[in-house]
Amino acid sequence: MTKFHHVLLIEDNPGDVRLVRELFRGQEIDCRVDAVGTLADALETLGRMYAMADADLPGPDIILLDLGLPDSLGLDACLRLQRAAPRTPIVILTGNDDEAQALEALRLGAEDYLPKQDMSSVRLVRTMRHAMRRRMNIEELLAREARLRSLTKALEDGGRQVEDELARVKEELEARKSERTAVLDRIQLDMQRLAQAVTERRPLPASGTKPLLPALPTLPATTATAPGAGRLTQLAGQREAPGRQTLDLSAMARRILAELSAAEPQRRARITVEEGLVDAGDPQRVESLLRRLLDNAWKFSGTQAETRIELSAVRSERAPTVYRLQDNGIGFDLAGAATLFEPFQRMASAQGWPGIGLGLSVAREAVERHGGRIWAESAPGRGSVFYFTLRASAS
Repeated sequence: MTKFHHVLLIEDNPGDVRLVRELFRGQEIDCRVDAVGTLADALETLGRMYAMADADLPGPDIILLDLGLPDSLGLDACLRLQRAAPRTPIVILTGNDDEAQALEALRLGAEDYLPKQDMSSVRLVRTMRHAMRRRMNIEELLAREARLRSLTKALEDGGRQVEDELARVKEELEARKSERTAVLDRIQLDMQRLAQAVTERRPLPASGTKPLLPALPTLPATTATAPGAGRLTQLAGQREAPGRQTLDLSAMARRILAELSAAEPQRRARITVEEGLVDAGDPQRVESLLRRLLDNAWKFSGTQAETRIELSAVRSERAPTVYRLQDNGIGFDLAGAATLFEPFQRMASAQGWPGIGLGLSVAREAVERHGGRIWAESAPGRGSVFYFTLRASAS
C-alpha cells in the first residue's frame, strides 16, 4: 500500500489546515505535514528541501494545493509548483466555486482534485494514494524509455554485428513514444470522468449477482525459448534472470490484503488465503505480482455488499504449482481479452475506474521473468479468476 511520509499542504485557511490534520488522524496516518499559507512560502520550502538534500528534510511525497491563495492567480500556482517539483503529484483542494479551475488544473498536469465540502478521511487518503500511484506509473514509463535509449546508444556504438537487434529496439522505442502519449490522454479522460462523477454525486453501481466462476483450466503448454542470436540477447538474459529465494506467498498476500483492508475499514470482506503457499522467486517481483493482482481484485469487487477474495494453489508432482486468485468483482468479457495483459489496455467493464492499464502488464512481466505463465477466466458481473505459475513446465 502506498504510504505517506511527508505531505506539503498549501492552504491559507487555518480551519481547513486543522481539518486536513484531523482527517489524517482519523485514518491513523502518522506522517509529517508541513502547512504553508502562500505560494511564496511553498516555493521557498521546496527550494530549501532540494538544495540542502538533507536526509532529515526530504522532498514531499505529495502536495495538497488550495487554488485560492493570497499571492497567486489560481492555475499559476499549479504551474509554478510543477516546475519546482516536477516529480511530485499535486492534488487540488477546491471550494464551491472552483470546479472549473480544478478541471483546468487537471489538464495542465495536476493528478486529481477533491472538493472541500465532500472531504472525508477515507476519500482524502484514497485520492492521495491514487494520485501517487498514477505518478509512479508515469515515472515507470519514463524510466523504461530511458533504458531503451541507453540500450540503443550501446548498440549503435557496437557496430554492424547487431544491426537486426538495433532495428527492433528502435521500433520498440517509437512504440513507447506512442504509448506515452496514450497514457497521458487516458489519464486526462479518467480525470474528466472522475470530475463528472463528483459533480453529479453519482453513486457507484451495485450488483447482487453471485459469481459463477468456471473450473480450473488445464495449464497451457510451455513453449521453449529460442536461443539467443547476438550480444543483445545475452545482455537481456543477464538483466532478466531473477534471483530466487524461498518465499512465503501466503504471508505476503495476507500482508498486502491487510493494507488494503486498513485503507477501507468500513468495507465488509471475506478473505481466504491458503496456508503453506511457499515457492522460490525474486522477492520484489513476486510481491509486485501479488500486489497488482490483489489490488485489482480488491478494487473491482468494491461494489459488492461483501468483497470475497480467495488465494489458493493446485499442486502437481509433474507440473509447476498453479496459483489461483478468485474474486467476486465486476468481471469482464473474455471475448475482448486478447490484449488483457498488454500495457495501457483496459477492458470495457473497467472504464470509469481508477487506473491506466499498467497493472496486469507488470504482473505478466514478473511471471515471465520467472519462466511462468499467467492467464484469466471471467464473465461480466460474475467475478474473475487469475491463474499463474512461477516456473516453466518440465521438458
